[in-house]
Amino acid sequence: MYKKKEVSLFTKGKLVEIIVDKFLIALLIMLAGWQINQSIERYKLIETERVKSVAEFSDAMQEVWSAVYDYELHLNETVQAQKNLSWLKEMEVGDGSRNSENTKDELLKAEKEKQLLDSSKGNKEKELISLINQRKFILGHHEADNVYKYVALLNIRFDIEVKLAKNIFSKENYETTSLKESLDEFNKSINQIKVNNNSMNARERAISQLPR
Repeated sequence: MYKKKEVSLFTKGKLVEIIVDKFLIALLIMLAGWQINQSIERYKLIETERVKSVAEFSDAMQEVWSAVYDYELHLNETVQAQKNLSWLKEMEVGDGSRNSENTKDELLKAEKEKQLLDSSKGNKEKELISLINQRKFILGHHEADNVYKYVALLNIRFDIEVKLAKNIFSKENYETTSLKESLDEFNKSINQIKVNNNSMNARERAISQLPR
């Protein structure tokens, strides 16, 4: 009789132990599943932010560099206008024919064109710098500084080119030789930045800078 009760109690105890073990296992599985779900949600959130950051960086890069190249084009047009002006002035000096009036008219047009380009340069530069400042947080210090450097090099090269264009018909001297040598160096620096900028597109640059 006692043996049967002992066996019954032993069986119940084992059963309770098995039930508790299974409950604990089920609880652990639930907790592990919850942690996995939380990790997946965190991963989704991080990836969403990464994609958003890449898109914002890419858009900002394209916007800023488009504005930079537009400014560079304006500077090139201004230099060309100065060359045309110098050429017309040279023609006026040496033109004793009946076409001198036409030359004067062309000279006046060229002077007005050059004045308009000069007057708009300052506004374009201010707008460009303002845009870079606005996008600096998205671009990051390294990329923003790279753009500032490029614009500074453009401005220095522009000053040199305008001086050379004004004296395009002057005899070669020490000053013009020095200016041409400086121009070559600035062109190399500008082209190097272009090469580095084009070697990786904006999206690739953004991804490369994201924390892993």
